[in-house]
Formats: sequence, C-alpha cells, structure tokens
Amino acid sequence: MTRQQTKKNYSLRKLKTGTASVAVALTVLGAGFANQTEVRAEGVNTTTSLTEKAKYDALRDENTGLRGDRTKLVKKLEEEQEKSKNLEKEKQKLENQALNFQDVIETQEKENEDLKTTLAKTTKENEISEASRKGLSRDLEASRAAKKELEAKHQKLEADYQVSETSRKGLSRDLEASREANKKVTSELTQAKAQLSALEESKKLSEKEKAELQAKLDAQGKALKEQLAKQTEELAKLRAEKAAGSKIPATKLANKERSGRAAQTATRPSQNKGTRSQLPSTGEAVNPFFTAAAATVMVSAGMLALKRKEEN
Repeated sequence: MTRQQTKKNYSLRKLKTGTASVAVALTVLGAGFANQTEVRAEGVNTTTSLTEKAKYDALRDENTGLRGDRTKLVKKLEEEQEKSKNLEKEKQKLENQALNFQDVIETQEKENEDLKTTLAKTTKENEISEASRKGLSRDLEASRAAKKELEAKHQKLEADYQVSETSRKGLSRDLEASREANKKVTSELTQAKAQLSALEESKKLSEKEKAELQAKLDAQGKALKEQLAKQTEELAKLRAEKAAGSKIPATKLANKERSGRAAQTATRPSQNKGTRSQLPSTGEAVNPFFTAAAATVMVSAGMLALKRKEEN
C-alpha cells in the first residue's frame, strides 16, 4: 500500500513538471510575438520620415533578428526539454531507488523482528540450560556425597572383616587347643585305665568295690563322652557362624569349659583334696583340661592307696 501511494505521488509530480515546461515555452513564444507587434507599431510611426526601402530594410533586419532569437529560443527550449527528460529519468531512478530503499527497510525491519524472536528464544533456552546445569551440579554433589558415604561404609566393612578375621583366627587357635586337650585327656584316660589294671592285678578287689569303681568309671566316661559331644557340637556351630561372618566372643567356649570343669569338680570326694595336684601313682601334674577321666582315676587310685594302708 505504501509503495503504490509513493508511485501515485511521483506521477502527479511528473505531470506538473511537464505542464510547467509547456507553459515556459508558450511564454517565450508569446514574448517574441509581442516584441514583433511592438516593432511593427514603431515602424508605422516612423513611416513619415523614412523611405519605403529603409522601412523594408529595417523590417527585414528586425525579422532576421527575431528569427534568430526564435531559433535560439527553440534551441533553448529543446535543451530545456532535454534537461527535463534527463531530470525525469533521474527522478524515476531516484524513485526506483526510494522504492528499493523502502523494500530494504521493510526487509530489515522483518529481519529485526526475526532477530528479536530468535534472541528471546535463545534467552529462554539459556535459562533452561542454566537451570539444567544447576540441577546437574546438585546431582553431582549428591553423587559425590553418596560416594563418600559408600567409601566410609566400605572402610567400616573392611575393619569389621579384619576384626572377624582376627576372631576367626582366635577361634581356630582355641579349636586346636581344645583338640590337643582332648588328645591329652584320651591319653591320660588310657594311662589311668592301664594303672587301674595294674592295681587290679597287684591286689584283687572285691566284687563290690570293682562294681562300684566300674559304675563310677562308666558314669565318668559317659559324662566325658557327653561333654566331648557338646564341645564337638559347639565347635561345629562356631565353624558355621564363622563361615556366615558372625562375630562370636572368644570367651564363650572358655566359659563353657570352665562351667563343665566346675560341675565335675563338685562330684569329687572330699577325702581326695590332697591329691588334686598330682596323680597318686606317677606323681605327674594334673592338667586343668582333665575333667572326668582324671577325676575318676584319682578317686580310684586314692581308694586303693587307702585300702593298702589299712591292710598294711
């Protein structure tokens, strides 16, 4: 719409310019004719003093001058018309340039609007990216904190494992010690039986005493077997707990062994208190792990010793 209005304004200007050029030409021609009429009037006034020839020459010279002036004016008019055409072309060129400039301005305005839209979109995307970056930063910090926590838990597990390994080694040592004690108990029980057999051969005991001693030996042997079975069961449980990673105090087994020894010690005869530190036949020191078998042997040996003293 703006471009069409501009073309219309330029067309009106062009029409006005052409009309002005024609008016200028008519004015010039009118001036020439007016001058010719004035010259003729002046010639009539001088006819009384000049001859016809002089008049003719004057008119001819004047006409020649007027023709020359007319030719100059026509030439000048043509030059002005040429200038007008050139100016019109220049004006048209300027109008086209103005229209082109108008198109360029409209294009620039559209590009500016597009740039504004792009800038707003880019700003929004930058805000979203910044929010996302902050979120990722928070996630990274949380991940680092979780990693530190996991490392702390790992170190704690390593320490627990070391404690468990130490406890396992202690239990293994206790197990080996218990096995050695059982071996010694079995060995001394065998020795006690051999000594008892020797005592029986040296002096025949009455059937009643033999029965009593045999009953005591059987009872003590049964108690020993039960205790060994319990210890074996406890050791199996300890192995299972060790394999499962459980922590069992190393003093548990020792406490049970002390309880078993205390219970068996309570069954010993009061008259044999003086023989607890040594075996009556060999004089060897009594092992604290020798519970049932050692007590039985010592009781039997003590009774036989007293029997001999009475007979002697």
